[in-house]
Amino acid sequence: LVRLAFRSFLDEQIKQKVKRVFYEAPLISNSILKSCDKKILITCPISIRKRRLLLKGWTEKEIEDRLREQIPESDVKNQMDFIIDNKGDFESLEIQLNKILLSLKV
Repeated sequence: LVRLAFRSFLDEQIKQKVKRVFYEAPLISNSILKSCDKKILITCPISIRKRRLLLKGWTEKEIEDRLREQIPESDVKNQMDFIIDNKGDFESLEIQLNKILLSLKV
């Protein structure tokens, strides 16, 4: 259903001659990877991810369940056009993203 909704959204953007559309995929699948022109991976050590999610109220089980559903980063890194390291603060994340957006002329 999510893919169908996005496809509908994308079709509308194409009709309106929008040049770039960003799609966030919290769970990366091979079909999503194949459908994108450029791919950005936001990566972070699992220990930091777990700590952040625990602070947001997630349980250990919820975190482990989500991690099991994800394709390991090591399996997708070589398919990415850009990689953002998200182990730092928000300012570091913003700097990295802005560099990518400039290189894409966004």
